[in-house]
Amino acid sequence: MDRINRELQNQQDRLRGQQSLPQPRGMSQGTGSRRSTTNSPEDEQKRIKVDQFYSKLRAVYGKAKYDSQFADAEDLKRSKRNWANEINKLTATQYNLGFKELKKLLQNGDPDYQWPDIGKVIGLCTRAERLKAAHKIFTPLPKPEKTDEQRQRGNEHLEALKRGLI
Repeated sequence: MDRINRELQNQQDRLRGQQSLPQPRGMSQGTGSRRSTTNSPEDEQKRIKVDQFYSKLRAVYGKAKYDSQFADAEDLKRSKRNWANEINKLTATQYNLGFKELKKLLQNGDPDYQWPDIGKVIGLCTRAERLKAAHKIFTPLPKPEKTDEQRQRGNEHLEALKRGLI
């Protein structure tokens, strides 16, 4: 009976976080993660790319809107972990064109992009290379300047046409 009470007390203490569980070999202390504490240069670059994506998102949307999407630092970490693979698939061109397009959409007041949505922004980045306009905006050419000789020849041609019609 005494042994069972001690077991229950130990379990309750563990649940309350008052007593840490022994860590098996290869696990980092305090995180419960099975990942090694040493990162390869490739992993570090991927992490930096994800951090840059989120930093750019914060710069575009502003601190208030960005922070409102994540309850706390752990929520932000979970989001980064969930989207890391998709973010790391983006090329530099897709990344740059995607954020350029995002800024245009925000300037035009597109309601779909008023709040940070990681999935939508990644989708915008992956489509960015294909989002080129199907037409070009018309810009009129400047009027050509005519020389006196050209004007005189033009007037002579008009007079010849008028004589032919009369």
